[in-house]
Amino acid sequence: MDTNLELLFISLKKARRQFIIWGIVILIFGFPIIAKGKTEDIIVGCFIAAFGLVFILGGWLKYNPSKLLKVLTQDPEEVVWVYHKKDKSIYEFLSTVYSADYDVCINLSTGQTYEIEIEKEHVKTVIEAITNRAPHAIIGYSRDRERDFRTNPKLFLSLYRQTS
Repeated sequence: MDTNLELLFISLKKARRQFIIWGIVILIFGFPIIAKGKTEDIIVGCFIAAFGLVFILGGWLKYNPSKLLKVLTQDPEEVVWVYHKKDKSIYEFLSTVYSADYDVCINLSTGQTYEIEIEKEHVKTVIEAITNRAPHAIIGYSRDRERDFRTNPKLFLSLYRQTS
């Protein structure tokens, strides 16, 4: 694997680790509340613990580097659209831990999207590394592309190849 793609996977692993750590912290925060024993406290504590589990499972599943690695190395034709955006999600406070405030979005013909937090100075390098593996992919964001990708990801690439 080339060193530019390595940046992508390092960021993916950081995001995964970060979500899992936050999930564990939230999960642990719920236990003392449950231990109080009152019905209201048990309900609130279970809700908090469940929220922590969502973070853990979400981080584990969403930021799985082996799935993306397989696509980029074995099935690069699955990559149909790549773009970057400034991260404005509700999880933006998590990004401040390692100052990644941009996402590189990799969209597949299956409809799956990988949004990987990348530090600003590495965005261009990572996108170039992806497009070296998948030169057929459409690069750049527009609302029309977003709509067309959501409507039919399998036909997305052929639609934009015909119009360019």
